Amino acid sequence: KFLASTGKDRRLCIWKNNVAGDNTTFDLSAIMESAHKRIVWSLDFCPEDSTLLATGSRDGFVKIWRVTEDRADGETDAHVVVKEQYRFEPLCKGKKKAEPITAISFAPRTVSIETDGEQVEHAILALGMECGLIEVWAISLKTSDVAVLLHSVPVSKCHIGVVKKLAWRPLQRNEKGNTSNSFDLTLATCSSDHGVRIYRMEMTSN
Repeated sequence: KFLASTGKDRRLCIWKNNVAGDNTTFDLSAIMESAHKRIVWSLDFCPEDSTLLATGSRDGFVKIWRVTEDRADGETDAHVVVKEQYRFEPLCKGKKKAEPITAISFAPRTVSIETDGEQVEHAILALGMECGLIEVWAISLKTSDVAVLLHSVPVSKCHIGVVKKLAWRPLQRNEKGNTSNSFDLTLATCSSDHGVRIYRMEMTSN
């Protein structure tokens, strides 16, 4: 339904899908000026919740946004609303001023995590950094709670150059709709070190 774009100008632009007969176009529907303080390197919509958008920037922050439509009384056309939910920094930042986020990617399924005595579904978001490190975080689908770190890939198993791209293996037909508490995911990464790494991650809901 929506397409998001960004770049060196730090703008976050949301384009709405417009289907007219056999023609499909995207109309610019919302602009967030200075979405980050530095260049925005990567963004991704959550496949499990199309209103959830994540952006990663050279400023060292990941921002979580909600993209929704709102229709005022008496109006026939809805307008797009973009709201920042919260932001967080990777754990590997340490004492550095910032660790640039160069790649992000949502996994094709969610994980259930107990929050305040309640099971809450969380999206799984992988982060790749300029330093070559990779982290996996849980992003709540229900609330604007802070992100939860699920896993930091050990330094010895990470890249030695900038992480350029992250991609999760799509779910197979027999995996879709699987509600098992334990499941495997596969993450592929590539880097300026000319290497490609494949990780198998075992996830367990709690």
